[in-house]
Amino acid sequence: MLPVDVSYIRELSTQDINARQYSALDLCRPDAFTALAHMDSKIVLSGTLTQVQQELKDRKVPLEMYLLGRDFDIERSIQSGSKWVDLLGLERGRVVVVRPDQHILGVWEERDLKHSADSLKNSVLSHLGL
Repeated sequence: MLPVDVSYIRELSTQDINARQYSALDLCRPDAFTALAHMDSKIVLSGTLTQVQQELKDRKVPLEMYLLGRDFDIERSIQSGSKWVDLLGLERGRVVVVRPDQHILGVWEERDLKHSADSLKNSVLSHLGL
């Protein structure tokens, strides 16, 4: 993936420019749903999110999964980066599903894994009218 060129913004230092070359939205494909979670969350470690991904794949619905700490990280030196992670709650075990048009479909808590997994899967299918 090519970095975004923000060098034209005069107010940014070289460090700021380097920190703003990528966005979490760069992870989202236009032909798939995208699940964002933390690599150490229960829903990931238990295999539950992978199971949901497979069940959706069996229905011909692609769900890409990207894990904070494994597949991507946040530039915490930027205030908005830290705020984004805090608001989404990825480090508190939440899963965020982004639609192919880059809008958030929903956010799921990991408290009840079975319920969260079923709810996540059903929300994706319902959004598609399936």
